[in-house]
Order: sequence, then C-alpha cells, then structure tokens
Amino acid sequence: MEADFIESAYTSLDQKSLKPLIDQLERVSGHPRSVYCEYSVGDTHPHRFEAKGISKDEYAPYFSHYHKENVWLKARMAETSPQCFFQGSQTVAESQLKRSTWYNEYMRPRDMADIVSFGNRGSDGRHSYLNVLTSRNSPDFSAESLKLLRAAAPHINKVLSLRRRMMDMSLESLFLRRISESRQQAHFLLDEQGRVLLTTSIADDLIAMNDGFTLSGDRFVFENYAAEQSFSRALGQTLKAITLSTDLAQPMRVERNNERTAYVFDFCPWATRDSDILPSDNYVLVTIFIPDGRLALRQELIQAGYKLTPSETRLAVDLVDGVDLKTISEARQLSLATLRNHLKSIYAKTGIHRQGELVSDMSRFLAE
Repeated sequence: MEADFIESAYTSLDQKSLKPLIDQLERVSGHPRSVYCEYSVGDTHPHRFEAKGISKDEYAPYFSHYHKENVWLKARMAETSPQCFFQGSQTVAESQLKRSTWYNEYMRPRDMADIVSFGNRGSDGRHSYLNVLTSRNSPDFSAESLKLLRAAAPHINKVLSLRRRMMDMSLESLFLRRISESRQQAHFLLDEQGRVLLTTSIADDLIAMNDGFTLSGDRFVFENYAAEQSFSRALGQTLKAITLSTDLAQPMRVERNNERTAYVFDFCPWATRDSDILPSDNYVLVTIFIPDGRLALRQELIQAGYKLTPSETRLAVDLVDGVDLKTISEARQLSLATLRNHLKSIYAKTGIHRQGELVSDMSRFLAE
C-alpha cells in the first residue's frame, strides 16, 4: 500500500494534477474531504485552492482564522515529524480542543473534526499544505491509516516541494519571454493580491534608488499618497479587464525626486490559463519606462563591460557590495561550490585572480 501511495504522489507530479494523490489519500484514510492550499505569510485567503468534499467558501473562514490567529500554536498542536506531518486534534487533549474558539466557531459548525496535514514551508514565506479532514459523524482515522500516512509523509512533502519549484520555473520562464531587455524599461510581475513575484535586474536597481517609490517586502510603496491610490486603482482595473474584458488601465506618471521628468507605469494583463502548475491564472505585468535612460544600471554595465553571464554578473555585483560568499549562498539558495565555480569563471574572463582585486577593479569601472 505504501508503494501505491508513492506511485500516486509522483503520478500527481507527472500529470501536474493533485487528483491521483488526493484519490489515494481518500482510499487510505477513508475520508472524502481534502484541501490543497498555496499561500504566503500574512494571507487571509489562499491564492491556490483545490478541494474535494468542501467548497472554497466553506473553507475560507477556517483558513482565515487559522492563519490570522496562528491556531496551531495556540492549540499546542505539535509537529510530529520533520516532514511537517500533523495529527490534528489527536495531538491535543480532547477537552482542550473543545474549549478552543477554533473548534467551536469554525470546525464544529462546518462538521470538521480531526485533521491530518502535510505541509511544505519555504524560507521565502510561501507555503503549501495538503489536509485530510474527518467529519464529527464519521469514524476517526484508524491506527493503520495513520501509520501509513506517516510513512508516506516524506514522499508527499517531496511532491509539494517539487511542485512549487516547477511552478517557480514555469512562471519565471514565461516572464522572461515576455519582457524587453531595454535599459529604459524595468519589469515587475504582480499577482492578484498586488504582490511582486518577479523582477528584472534593471527593476532591482531602480527600486534601490528609492526615487519616489520602492518595495516594502513584496509590495509597491509610494512617497506620494495620490500615486499609491492611482497604482491600486490601475492594478484593480487591469485584473478586472482579464475576466470581464473591460477597458485597460491608463498608464500613470510618478514624479522623480528633484527631476522634471517622470516615470511612466504601464499595466498589462496577463492570463496563464494554459498552465495548471502556476499558483494563479491571472497576473499583471507592470513596466516602468525610465526617462532619458539616465539610471546607473550596475548589473548591465558589469555584464557588458566584462562579458559575464547573468549568474556571474549577479555574483560580481554582490561582491562589489561587500556581501560574502556564505551570505550570497544563503540568500540565493545556491551552494558554495556553485558560487566558487562562477567566481573561477569570472577570474578567467577578467584575468584577475584575487577577490579583493576583482572588487577594486569593478568599483573603479563603475565610477568611471
């Protein structure tokens, strides 16, 4: 039976559908209600939701309260393995659970009882989980089914992790095919909640200037309140145009600090209904047109001046900024061996063989 579970997990990945895995969970647990969610820290609604036996509207209040109030910690529901496998109310005293607001206001009215949960938690604040829920009027999870679910947990979590990596790669690939490489355009890909998911290197340099606007976490923040309101309206209008075919948002101007010229923000709706692996169907591509091309684009200058690859360029810019290899490795989730290989390639292209000399040379180049 465990082999069947493993096969269904990887079939789900191959088919880019969770249905085989969910069907197997139903057969093993004996319970027909399951929920798959993808969300980011701070969300009150999941940005991807697939369920069996329960609607999104039924589950929404539970999700909102669960994440807003950090229910797992309050109910002292312990994590029972490194794979983030939880045994719902079976890990907490029944009397304690029945006194909780979570149980009385959210689970009980919706006939929810014990939960088994497989979760994949990313360091970037994005999470996914797969829950199996019982009913108060149905039998509890059997000891045999829990034993099997526990054995299958590492494989299920591996699928959740691989699924998210596939999603990231698919989204980035589509994004890079859509954008212009002009040095006078900065591109940002936003989801339906207005979160910035992807940026170009030019966009990163533009944000670092803090010239009338910047990013706070993954959201745009403007110095001018009117500009912030205009941005929100344009984003909403663009998303509305995807589903209702209404008029597109007009480009907006954002004044530069101490400059007569202004940045121009253009909003382009982007639907990806042909890709069932992505976290959402609808995105907005925001392009910022940079006046006069006077932005000092360090990555572009270093890449062109030293004939480096994009990966080598990012490493070089980080080194010029004084960031050490270990910190770069953790931030970019690359191994030290990979970074050292990039560094060796940079040395070969520049003819410089000491990191300090490389940083000094590039700093002088950027100052010219």
